Amino acid sequence: MRTECIFRLAPEIKARVARAASITGQGLTDFAISALSDRADEILERHDTVLLDAEAYGFFLESLGHRSKPSQTSRAVAARYRRGQRKGVRSPLLIEPISKSQRYSNGEWLPCGTRPKLPVILG
Repeated sequence: MRTECIFRLAPEIKARVARAASITGQGLTDFAISALSDRADEILERHDTVLLDAEAYGFFLESLGHRSKPSQTSRAVAARYRRGQRKGVRSPLLIEPISKSQRYSNGEWLPCGTRPKLPVILG
């Protein structure tokens, strides 16, 4: 089942989008759906991923080996999560180690296992 979503675009934006769609061999609707879906996936992945440098990643892994009792706050959050009350409870996170040499040219970190969409500074 599909739902309808109507956008109002400035003529110059629509012309650029139509040109890009034509270059890829897609219709305007298919191109827009593909672009929106890709961008949503990118944003959701960034939201659900925690990037750690090597030192922080090592600390995280080391802390997993320590057995300690959960705090009252942790227990309360877990109880709310089990009851389906997700407000204030973050989604499960994917934690990946990164190398300090993996950065976009704009200074942002490059997540492991992804291909850069911007030039990457190595070293």
